[in-house]
Amino acid sequence: DLQLKYPFTEISSLSGDIFGRLDRTIFLTGEQTTLSMPDSNRIWSGGKMQYVFDNTINFAQNLYYGVRAKAYSEFWDQLNNRGTFFQVFGTDIRTYTKVDRQIIWANRFAAATSVGTAKVVYFLGGVDDWLFPQYNTNNYVDPSEHYAFKALATPVRGFIQNVRNGSSYAVLNSELRIPLIKYLLNHPLRNAFLENFEMVGFFDAGSAWNGLDPFSIENAYNKTVYTTPPFIVTVTSLRDPIVYGYGFGFRGIILGYYLKLDFAWGVD
Repeated sequence: DLQLKYPFTEISSLSGDIFGRLDRTIFLTGEQTTLSMPDSNRIWSGGKMQYVFDNTINFAQNLYYGVRAKAYSEFWDQLNNRGTFFQVFGTDIRTYTKVDRQIIWANRFAAATSVGTAKVVYFLGGVDDWLFPQYNTNNYVDPSEHYAFKALATPVRGFIQNVRNGSSYAVLNSELRIPLIKYLLNHPLRNAFLENFEMVGFFDAGSAWNGLDPFSIENAYNKTVYTTPPFIVTVTSLRDPIVYGYGFGFRGIILGYYLKLDFAWGVD
């Protein structure tokens, strides 16, 4: 992996990466059918271009002022299977606005799309660094898209992973962060837990889809496949591509670890 970065100012820069990747699949030999299967190798090369703007000031744990944003594009090509490639275009914009003293209103918009003969499938739902992640196995993933990699489109709290899926996604997050104890006492505290304890209220909304139109009935989350040999039945029903969730949560440092606890209600 080779990275070059050119800073325009102290708060903005343009960077480029050139990288390679080897994916090796080794089949377990616990059955006769897998004993004869050879190892599978996929050799990738590619590059990434990214513009970053960041004038934020971090004045406390998880509390910022300012704006941070990035726009990026990645290209991947499978060297040992010519004609297998994809390109990703994406953006992530975050704003942090002071409401009163240490109270911060944080907003984020993130979106990405992948195009090519192999793509990235984005699974909507869940939260980053989830201790006990859950996955929705009922939502259909379209095999005709020839997905090469998987990625999470988070957070959309109130749902488990794969509430929607597709080669494109968009997510909007809004969160009010209140360092409750420090705000009420209005002076620095010696205890790390009391100093960094936060209460938050949040709203998340998002969608993931294939093609140009998230409202197309051809999207995979509109299909349910029932397999009862010798029959395979696909039931298609129109669903709203946009889901949203809301709730509240707590943040704190316990035994040196920054932990989050959220309670969310999802609307589908």
